[in-house]
Amino acid sequence: MIDLKIKRINEIDKEKLKKLFLRYPFKDFQRATQGLDNGLLGDFFVKGIENKIRNSDIFCFGVEDSGDLAAIFNVEPLKKHSEIYDKKMFRISTYLNYLKPEDCFNLFWEKLEKLVYNKNIIHLSCRLDASDYRNISVLTTKEFRYRGVSMKLSLFLKQI
Repeated sequence: MIDLKIKRINEIDKEKLKKLFLRYPFKDFQRATQGLDNGLLGDFFVKGIENKIRNSDIFCFGVEDSGDLAAIFNVEPLKKHSEIYDKKMFRISTYLNYLKPEDCFNLFWEKLEKLVYNKNIIHLSCRLDASDYRNISVLTTKEFRYRGVSMKLSLFLKQI
């Protein structure tokens, strides 16, 4: 049974957030190839989300499903881009939505439409890992279009 609820969040249960990070394949390929510890990576991302929640310029939304955290959405201003291009530009900066992508995103979309209208936002962008194909497909249903592709390369240096 789907019992999803979305709300703007000003604080977060760290354990619920870490459980969300560790339960789903966020950065799975990077974790495996770089030998990153799941717990340390989870702690790193929890701190990042906490910092965003504390920032009054960033709008953070959480979706719960029967008490469990199902998704986190953050919308933050792109201040330099907005100045350069002379238009209000924002980014969906952290997008974790693995349990029920379509349902979670549709709830978020309702909040996002109101935010865009109230804040006079002209441009939205979103960056996702290529392995996050389920969320990429959800975004394209809302008219998001590919604007570029980036790659991350790494080199493991041997100890001398």
